[in-house]
Amino acid sequence: VDATAAHHPAAFGHADGARRLPLHLALDFQNEHVNVMSRVVQLTAEHCPAAFAHAQAEHDGWLPVHKALYCQPDVACSVVELTAKHHPQAFGHAVLDGSLAIHVALKRHSVHAALALKVVELTAQYHPAAFAHALHAALFYQAGQPVTLLRVVELTAEHHPAAFGRGGYSPVRMAMQYRAVGAIVLRRVVELTMAHHPATFRDADLRASVREAGLGALLQAAGWSEDGR
Repeated sequence: VDATAAHHPAAFGHADGARRLPLHLALDFQNEHVNVMSRVVQLTAEHCPAAFAHAQAEHDGWLPVHKALYCQPDVACSVVELTAKHHPQAFGHAVLDGSLAIHVALKRHSVHAALALKVVELTAQYHPAAFAHALHAALFYQAGQPVTLLRVVELTAEHHPAAFGRGGYSPVRMAMQYRAVGAIVLRRVVELTMAHHPATFRDADLRASVREAGLGALLQAAGWSEDGR
């Protein structure tokens, strides 16, 4: 790796037949050979920063940032920060299954809250439209990380409040089912749903769940009686 950087640094921008750059291949190590991965990330940033915008075809168009989020947190954090520096549009790039970097981060890093939170904040900065579809993933995967989860809730209210009224399995129903999201998050989801889509509470079973969660006072303050009128 070091010899390549010394004698042929352009190699860091050379793709193989599957459109994979050395950076993509290094990130395939995931949690093995961390020192090698870190060195390839560093040298790619120095010699071919455009690599952070390069999608590999073999893995459904994944950018380096998508792959990095499956790696050891220090490596992932470096790639996230370098992506923000060299190709911030990547936070709005969806792979073929529709996943953005924020979805991958929320799913993969429930135990690495700082990294997930970093991706959440960078997504808010560079692709706020993502919050039309991030709240369900946060409620499901981030129940043990109230800081990250609450931030997604607030950013959803800021950038796409209509998400609180999504038909069918709405965020408030999901929050009621997964009480592990915590009392603060649960209360905030109820408050924001009342603010942005009060008709959701026409459902008697949902109102009963809210009362069982100890939040009946919010229903009463919004004018909902016990019989739903």
